[in-house]
Amino acid sequence: MMYAQSNGMVDHSWRAPLVPSQPCYTQQRAGAPPIPNWAGSAAKAIGILFIIFGTISIIMNIVWLSIALPTVSVTGIGFWSGTFLITTGILATIAGVKRNSMALIVATLVLSVITMISDLVVIGFGAFQTIESEDADACSWCGGYDPYYYAQMVSLPFAAAFIGIGVFTFALLLTISIISCRPLCCKPSPAHSYSYNVPTGTMNPAGQ
Repeated sequence: MMYAQSNGMVDHSWRAPLVPSQPCYTQQRAGAPPIPNWAGSAAKAIGILFIIFGTISIIMNIVWLSIALPTVSVTGIGFWSGTFLITTGILATIAGVKRNSMALIVATLVLSVITMISDLVVIGFGAFQTIESEDADACSWCGGYDPYYYAQMVSLPFAAAFIGIGVFTFALLLTISIISCRPLCCKPSPAHSYSYNVPTGTMNPAGQ
């Protein structure tokens, strides 16, 4: 209890003493962690590229089939590889926009690996068609119109284009796979925090 005297009168009013403020203590305890942030902008940009190259692959296969038979075009490498690229691109774009769906990130990773295998097959078919075209060119001395020779020569630029698309998209698929792995392999320890204040003492005004 604190007293103050003013003009001969004693002030019996109670004044609480100053209590120094105490720091806030934080304790970590287990809990479900939020989905870690990942390179959503990069995933979205790569996804758009996949959609573009997948569409180009399908169109190229249609044109190739219409002007050159029989060639590797009958395998439909542009159709199924383009479909894989477009599907992977759609998933990567949506995952890049949402940024908080672990299911989409996992789906993008799985489909990226499958599409990488598809790209390797495309590169192999393109290399095979290139060899076939070179062999046909070696026999061009036969003279006259040869439908097989014509088909093989026309197919050479298509084969080169598919090899180029396959190599480029393979590098992009490898990049998106690494981006998708980071939230899965580098997750922080699950924890959340709560706070409480620890006072230095208690004061009971009625008891003073």
